[in-house]
Amino acid sequence: MQTIDNKTGKVMQITLSDCSVVALYPNGILQYLPAFEENRRILYLNGKARFDVRKDKVRPFTVYASGIATTALGTRFIISVLDDKQVSVTLKEGIVKVSPEHGRDTSMHVLLRPGDQLIVNSRKFHSYSLTHEAASAFAKEKRTVLKIPDDTTTKKKQGWSLKTNR
Repeated sequence: MQTIDNKTGKVMQITLSDCSVVALYPNGILQYLPAFEENRRILYLNGKARFDVRKDKVRPFTVYASGIATTALGTRFIISVLDDKQVSVTLKEGIVKVSPEHGRDTSMHVLLRPGDQLIVNSRKFHSYSLTHEAASAFAKEKRTVLKIPDDTTTKKKQGWSLKTNR
């Protein structure tokens, strides 16, 4: 496992073996296997980083930060560990899935669209704050996470959906 600890006071650019680029902010720590696994790309973050993920439909790109997993196939997003309990995920391009890393809520997740910012308490994933950068400060939206089966066919047959106020 390679560990990069940014003690420089400036944003550090890291190019990964799959050509994805990570901008690691000051005081951020990033850990990962230099040669990603055959079926997945996994990183661990403490602090703040921006990710420009190289598309790879076979190997999802997952960043674990303070108990929260953010998964993408190819996209651009920012993760900030606000404290030991809260994580912020801001999506710039593409789509990401945010879910708890461990525990009984692992089948729950939230899909983000470009411009969305999710602030989640890693110990209470079912309640979080979701805002959109184009929205005013008064348009802050609260959503409740639904337990959704992982099987796509089951979702379509049973009419599962994540209801929002949008």
